[in-house]
Amino acid sequence: MAYSRFRAGAALRTAALALTIVAAAWMIVQTHWYVTISLVLATALAQIAALVRFATQSSREVARFSRRHLLR
Repeated sequence: MAYSRFRAGAALRTAALALTIVAAAWMIVQTHWYVTISLVLATALAQIAALVRFATQSSREVARFSRRHLLR
């Protein structure tokens, strides 16, 4: 099986997001660290945005390539 940079990147970002969500859920249930909980939730939102951007990057690159090279 060939190595896929896209799959590895998506898996790494998804695993980090899952760990962040689990940490936030644990803090919500077990602690009263409201500022830390807010920061972890903000980090989760940033990770979601980064994952979406990473997932759509290849289609943006293909569109840019086709505009630049195929439509001359």
